[in-house]
Amino acid sequence: MKLKIVYNLNIDRVNQVLDKFKTDFDCSFEKTEEPDVFKIFIDDRLAFNLEDNFDDMGLDYKYLCSKIDKFQKNKLLKSSNNQVGGLGDINFDEF
Repeated sequence: MKLKIVYNLNIDRVNQVLDKFKTDFDCSFEKTEEPDVFKIFIDDRLAFNLEDNFDDMGLDYKYLCSKIDKFQKNKLLKSSNNQVGGLGDINFDEF
């Protein structure tokens, strides 16, 4: 799993979260000048975008780890053509 984080330092608690990611994951970091940016990419696919997050959790490290875990599980469920194969109508949140 190749993890990359794109961030802007103007977001609250971004340094604390980045420090935890540095110790717990093998990942790369890319600083951007765009305002309010915090994105996590796994294998060059967007796994989390703070801008699209409606849970109002901000940058909570445990919450971000759960999003990474959910992304990985969903990725395992999908077939090569991005469709869930042989599992019927399932809810990814229940996996």
